[in-house]
Amino acid sequence: MGGVDQLDALIAYYRIHVRLKKFYLKIFFFHFVDMVVFLAWLLYRRDCDAVGVPTKQQMDLLKFKFYIATCLLKENKDTATKKRGRPSSSVESQLECKTKRGPMKPVPVASVRTDSTGHWPTVETTRQRCKRPECKGQTVFKCTKCDVHLCLNKNANCFVDFHQP
Repeated sequence: MGGVDQLDALIAYYRIHVRLKKFYLKIFFFHFVDMVVFLAWLLYRRDCDAVGVPTKQQMDLLKFKFYIATCLLKENKDTATKKRGRPSSSVESQLECKTKRGPMKPVPVASVRTDSTGHWPTVETTRQRCKRPECKGQTVFKCTKCDVHLCLNKNANCFVDFHQP
């Protein structure tokens, strides 16, 4: 009955299209998400009308969905603010300073890096710079899970230091 009432008609304009093997997920979950977003948009329009916002300044349904998506993507991300005082000695802050020098491979998040499972050194044919912030050496050892090069010798054991919490 798509398009009979206003809800189905406006959901049909900007439907979430996902190809799934389990058809019931598309019917229940994605239709439910579309319905919730549409009803939130109706509430937004009603509140804008009550406050007196002109219709031209109100977001249409597509902009509203885009705004919700960008807000959800930015959730739990740190903003780039400069901190004052002494620099922190945490690995994350040192990695942030190291990325300012130039492009490098993305380092896994702390929860993956410090989970102590599946981190095994492998020997590569090419030498690359160690990804531990304090180290400036070059190495052939690479972590299988993190996919980063780390020193592993008797003088510098960056492999163990990088994976410690």
